[in-house]
Amino acid sequence: MGLGLATATALAAKGATILVAVRPPADGHSTVAEIRRRTGNAEVIAVPLELSSLDAVRSAASEILDQCERLDVLINNAGAMFGTRGESADGFEMSIAVNYLGPFLLTQLLFERLADSAPSRVVNMSSDLHRLAGAFDFDFHDLSQNKGAYDGFRAYGRSKLALVLHARELARRGRPHGVSAFAVTPGNVRTNVMRHGTTSRLQNWSVRLVSPLAISPEKGSGASVYCATEPRLEHSSGGLFQRRFMGSYGDVRECQPSPHGLDDAAAAKLWEVSERLVHARSK
Repeated sequence: MGLGLATATALAAKGATILVAVRPPADGHSTVAEIRRRTGNAEVIAVPLELSSLDAVRSAASEILDQCERLDVLINNAGAMFGTRGESADGFEMSIAVNYLGPFLLTQLLFERLADSAPSRVVNMSSDLHRLAGAFDFDFHDLSQNKGAYDGFRAYGRSKLALVLHARELARRGRPHGVSAFAVTPGNVRTNVMRHGTTSRLQNWSVRLVSPLAISPEKGSGASVYCATEPRLEHSSGGLFQRRFMGSYGDVRECQPSPHGLDDAAAAKLWEVSERLVHARSK
């Protein structure tokens, strides 16, 4: 079970109606059946979503809007790391495309429904690796910052820093509409985030070294579930939350992001650049 499935299962167990995004060619029917079996909640629906394609994001958003008269919580859970540089269908570096630009566009397309359902929340799945990313250099046309050899860890960290900044700026923009936003870090979780490989032997070795210490996706989903459901959390909108090292669902706390994750000017600039990129590359 990955983080997305674990999070959806935990929320379904609380009685929520769930739309779970499934990346093609995965079988959405089997995902829905598994969540229903684990929780006894029949209100679970699968929506195909390929985040590396902006056109596919638009199609998924349209289907979500058709299915949901209200939208209380949107959890942007995507996480993919790539060992070699690749480009999405729209010409973006894959980490920034899948982990950030796709969720950015999806959130924009669903924002009006979130506002109509206020109070509502957006939760972005970030990572402690956001601390490895330097400041965004907005001179690059696609946010790739591709100087020198490709480094999958840094590219992944940059995409996760973007999600921290996105939550910060979305909190500011969403406040008048009753929409709160949070970023979360799940900890070292046993997932397939590195299924596309890492960049170097040292990185592969370090991953194997810490793997025995990894927690289950069920425990790792705690921060997302907390930010989605904890009452009276609006005062912390824009913040970063993390799961305590030895804790479970209830052991989640707000934490300090990297200095670059606190840069309000960069958050506003990133939003403007992202808007331009997703609308320029979408039909």
